[in-house]
Amino acid sequence: MAKSTLIMKNPKTGDVKYAPVGFSWTSFFFGPFVPFLRGHVKWGILSIIPTIILGPIGTALLATSYNEIYAKWLMSKGYEISTAANII
Repeated sequence: MAKSTLIMKNPKTGDVKYAPVGFSWTSFFFGPFVPFLRGHVKWGILSIIPTIILGPIGTALLATSYNEIYAKWLMSKGYEISTAANII
């Protein structure tokens, strides 16, 4: 199965980031560690609370929306969508 990914580039710095689209399987399996690994510290801290309180349900809720949150965060930092790619 192919996974869609947005390739986002910051025009000021030339930095390129990859933002997956859809359900975040990495967040589903690794929970709040994923935002920290992607450099999204604020959301990593915020995602610890529902994970502790709701357990696996909190992790599943995080996984349903985290990729969209990450892409919007990158856009707020000046990144623009360069292209979309299907990664197998």
